[in-house]
Amino acid sequence: MRISEAGGEQSIIDWFSAHSSASHLQLPVGIGDDCAVLPAAGSTLVTTDILIENTHFRLDINHFRDIGWKSVAVNLSDIAAMGGIPTYTFLSIGLPDMDVDDAHELFTGIVECVEAGGSVIAGGDTVFSSTGITISVTQLGLVGPCGYTKRSSAKAGDAIIVSGTLGDSIAGLKLLLKDGLVKTEVEYPHLVRRHLHPEARLNASMASVNTGDVCAMMDISDGLCKDLHRLCTASNVGAIIESTKLPLSDELHAAALYLETTAADLAASGGEDYELLLTCPAEHVDVVLDAIVGVHCQATVIGRVTQSLDVVLLDENSNPTNWPNPWEHF
Repeated sequence: MRISEAGGEQSIIDWFSAHSSASHLQLPVGIGDDCAVLPAAGSTLVTTDILIENTHFRLDINHFRDIGWKSVAVNLSDIAAMGGIPTYTFLSIGLPDMDVDDAHELFTGIVECVEAGGSVIAGGDTVFSSTGITISVTQLGLVGPCGYTKRSSAKAGDAIIVSGTLGDSIAGLKLLLKDGLVKTEVEYPHLVRRHLHPEARLNASMASVNTGDVCAMMDISDGLCKDLHRLCTASNVGAIIESTKLPLSDELHAAALYLETTAADLAASGGEDYELLLTCPAEHVDVVLDAIVGVHCQATVIGRVTQSLDVVLLDENSNPTNWPNPWEHF
C-alpha cells in the first residue's frame, strides 16, 4: 500500500502522533496544531541538518530505519558538541508516494533516535516529493549546568582529545559503494553500523563538560582534517597531531588493506564519524579522559594546541606530513 492509499499527509501526522510521547517534558502543545508551545527553561541551543536522497544516502546501500535514525543523530551530535541536553525535535519530510511499510520503517528510526537522545518530536511538516526522500531536522537543546562549549576557546598548550575511533564511517561508505549492502554487512559489520547508524556522544559530552576543564569542543562531522582546522581557525591557534596516536578500530585496519589505502589516512580525512573533538589544559587531561571513559566511551589524546597558526600532522617518524584530502560536500 502506498502513502496515498493510506490517507496521505494526515496518515503520516497520525503515525507520529501515535508513536511519539511529549508528556514527560510537559509540552503544552505538540504535534497536530499550527505551532508547538514550548515551556521556557534557560538558554536554548538550536541546530538543523538536511539529508537528501542520492546526496547524503542511497536506498540501495541503506535500511530505511537507519536513514531515519541518522537524520536525527547528526543533529543530536551538534547538541553534544555544545555540551547541551536535547529537548525538542522538529521534523520536515519530503516523501515520494512510497510503500507505507517502508515509510513506517523510516519513521521508526526517527522516533528511536529521538527517544534515545532524550528528546521529543514537537512538530514539523510533511510534503510530497517528486525527487526522492528529503529529511530536514531542527533540534533544540538546553545549555547544561556547566554552560555551553564553543570551538573558539582552545588555548596554546591544551591537549587535544577525541572520543571513540576515527575513520570508521568513511571506510564503511567506501565498502558499501564497492561491494553493496548485503556483502559488506557480513564482512565489516562494525564499519557499516558506524556509517549507517552513528551515535551522538551525548553522555561523553556531558561527562567531559561537567569536569569544568574543557576549553573548546566540536563534533567531527566532516573529518578530523577539516574540523580541526575549523577549531584552530576559530580559536586563532594551531595544532600538532601525531598520526600514530589516532584511535583506529581493528576493522578499519582490515578495510584499509582491502581499499588500498591506510587506516591513518581514513581516520584523518573521513567524514561522518560524529565523535567529539575537544581540548583541555594539559594538567587536567587525566580528569577529562577518566570522565569520558566513565560513561563507557573511548577517549584518546592525539596532539596538542600550539601558538603557531599551523595545523601539522606528524608521521610515524615524527616528521611533518601532508594531510590527506578532506571530505567535501561540493
